[in-house]
Parts: sequence; structure tokens; C-alpha cells
Amino acid sequence: MTLKVLIVDDEQNARLLLRRMLHSHPRMQVIEEAQNGQEALVAILRRSPDVVFLDIQMPEMDGFQLLDALHRSSAEAPLPAIVFVTAYEQYAVRAFEVRALDYLLKPVDEDRLAATVSSLEQRLGPDVSRRDAIAVEESARLVALLRDMRTRSQYARRLPVRVDADRIVLQPVEDLTWVEADRKFVRLHTARQTVAIRDQISRLEAVLDPTEFMRVSRSALVRIGAIQEIQTWFGGEYILVLKGGARVHTTRSYRDRVRALTGNAE
Repeated sequence: MTLKVLIVDDEQNARLLLRRMLHSHPRMQVIEEAQNGQEALVAILRRSPDVVFLDIQMPEMDGFQLLDALHRSSAEAPLPAIVFVTAYEQYAVRAFEVRALDYLLKPVDEDRLAATVSSLEQRLGPDVSRRDAIAVEESARLVALLRDMRTRSQYARRLPVRVDADRIVLQPVEDLTWVEADRKFVRLHTARQTVAIRDQISRLEAVLDPTEFMRVSRSALVRIGAIQEIQTWFGGEYILVLKGGARVHTTRSYRDRVRALTGNAE
């Protein structure tokens, strides 16, 4: 049994390379290529591929927008098996892993591709009832991913940091451990360095994802995932020990937020 494959990538060389690599897997039959999301949407609806190797970063309609449009156009039908192909989208990679979705990092490694193909062949085998059940389950994970991506798209993922008169670098939000107000500046702390930007902590609180960052005092925001230890302190306050060793004091005005993290441990 062969699996019908659609390759979606805006770079011709990337499509050609992936096609050549898939040629060594005889059960993977590349039936079509698409160079943008709109072409891919038409091809999926017309050809009903079993597997789509989908580049994320594409102009006009990216991979997530394509899936969103596909889901809206055929909400009742299971989506094809999707293998995401990405060069650097670190948050997306973590999201794929959490939801057990297939992905390949560019440049595509032959061993990694072989493992992905093996997984696809097992999941999309001849047992139609099992295959349909897996398709429905995977579609649900894809829809959940899309909802998550849409929610997160309203929040900042990089913060501009001026390093000199001629250069501004973009600091990935995912690298931050905590944010500290310092008069007219805000200090951005990562595991490797601290940089200062001219900003207000209240504005950053508004643009950072509240499921990832929590205000713990008038002068501090912390990444929830960076908290390693919560120590009780005087007057109902806490000390948060973060990855890398930083110790951040909370204040009573924000203690209910921190207390919620302790659950029944107190």
C-alpha cells in the first residue's frame, strides 16, 4: 500500500530535496507539490493526500493559516497526516512535541526522515478502521494547536533591544527568565545575560503571554516555567528561586497569584 504525499514549500530547492529523499521510501508516492498555502489548499481538497509535508514559514499564507483554512472548509472531515517542516520555530517545535505531532527540522536529516516515514507507515496502515480513528484523533490535536497558535499570536514573541546607535536585536521572549523594573528602564534577564530597555513593566505585562509570565510585585514579572522553588517569607510574602539561581521577592499584593502555584502544598 502506497501513501499519497503532497509537499508544500515556497522554496523550489527544498521541495526538490525532500522529493529526492522520499524517493528512497517506495511506499511514499509524491503526487503533487505546492509552492504556497493557496496552491496547497486546492491540492489537498482536490487530491486528498494521505500525508502533507508542510513548511511553516511561507509568504501570504503560512502553514498554520493553511491548516486553519482547510479546517474551516472541511470541518467535518479529518485532516490528512501533517508533517511540519521548520527551520527555527522553537515554540512550534515544543507545541508539536507536546501534542505528539510529526515535524522535521531544516535541513532535513535522512535518519530523522526515515523515522518519520516509518511512523507514518505504521499509523496509516491497511487497517481502515484504525486508520480513521487515528486521523480523527490527530485532527483534534491539530485543531487544538491552531487554537493555541491563534491565542498566542496576540502576544509578543520578541522584544526589540537597542545595542548601539546602529543596531537593534530582537530578544526572543522564550529565553527570558524574569523581567525587572528599574526606574525608566526594564531589565530583561535570561540565563546568559541581562539587557536593559527603555520601557515600562506594565506595558510588558500587557504584551507577554499571561499563561507564561506572572506579575509577582510592582517591579517583577517572572516566567512561570523558570520557577524552581517557592520559599515562604515574612508577612505572607514569598521568595521565588528561578533557573540560573536568581531569587525574586514577591509582595503581598500579588501573593494570591503565587499561592495558586503552590496548590495544596502549603
